[in-house]
Amino acid sequence: MSAALVRALSAGDIDTVAQEGMRGRPDPEQLAAATARGRVLDTFNVRDYVRLHVEVIRGGGHHAGIVVVNEQWMAVGEQARRLLRLAESLTTETLADRIEYLGAWA
Repeated sequence: MSAALVRALSAGDIDTVAQEGMRGRPDPEQLAAATARGRVLDTFNVRDYVRLHVEVIRGGGHHAGIVVVNEQWMAVGEQARRLLRLAESLTTETLADRIEYLGAWA
């Protein structure tokens, strides 16, 4: 997550795991940290997080939700707009244990 996106989301009252020193940590650890804090995880790493989502759910586990950015070209401003739209439209309860593709939030 870019620093510009973190700032944009912070301005919209959305905090991020990147703000808590999780950058560079292994995927399962990042998802576990987000889950422990009740936070939805946002990532460009579609393949690994879709796999991780399936493993968690099939294993009887839970997570707070995963938002994957499947368009690598998406500008920071567009990402922020779509993430804010998603956050305004869905509750933490509806995001729990599911994946949302940011590309669907145009």
